[in-house]
Amino acid sequence: MNLGYMYMEGRGVARDDVQAVEWFRKSAEQGCADGQYHLGKMYEAGCGGLAQDDAEALSWYSKAAEQGNAEAKEAPRRIEVEDGA
Repeated sequence: MNLGYMYMEGRGVARDDVQAVEWFRKSAEQGCADGQYHLGKMYEAGCGGLAQDDAEALSWYSKAAEQGNAEAKEAPRRIEVEDGA
């Protein structure tokens, strides 16, 4: 997850959203709540070669929220507001 964050922010490495997604996915699939949250953010924004997909973002946010990630608990509200729901 930390490597994904480094690539997303360009900290110590060249900024690369595709690499960020790869590392977030690896950590998310291993059950890392922060990785799940950040992968959800990448789907929500359509970054790193991913198509923008609110349903997929919500799926990852839900997994992270189940583990207590506070940001993931708030994310569905943000998507609803942006969608005008």
